[in-house]
Amino acid sequence: LRVSRIWLLDAAEDRRLRVLNNGANIALSEAGAFNIEAEINLEPVGRSLNFNLNNGAVEKMENHSPYTLAGDGVPLPGSNADRNYRDMGLTAGVYTLTVTPYNERTATAGTRGTPTTISF
Repeated sequence: LRVSRIWLLDAAEDRRLRVLNNGANIALSEAGAFNIEAEINLEPVGRSLNFNLNNGAVEKMENHSPYTLAGDGVPLPGSNADRNYRDMGLTAGVYTLTVTPYNERTATAGTRGTPTTISF
């Protein structure tokens, strides 16, 4: 069980911007608001993810797809988007994100998958 991709999301437009790789630079002008989504491989089926940003400055557990750091909700009325991504409130700086998948809900039970860490 592993993270297959980490996406940078435009939370204002509710869309994926690009894959977020280790060492990436993000221009704050790229979007009005940001969120991060992690994809996990489906063999075995992933059930939850734990996000840890900057050694616990922000920590979030997600039990359902899309697995997003700042969360998501139902699309706004009149929107063509599948989700309403929430803004992380990113400011300029250096960030380290570790994403750990688990094969059970709550990101504490079951088998822990391989953590993925990126800095951006």
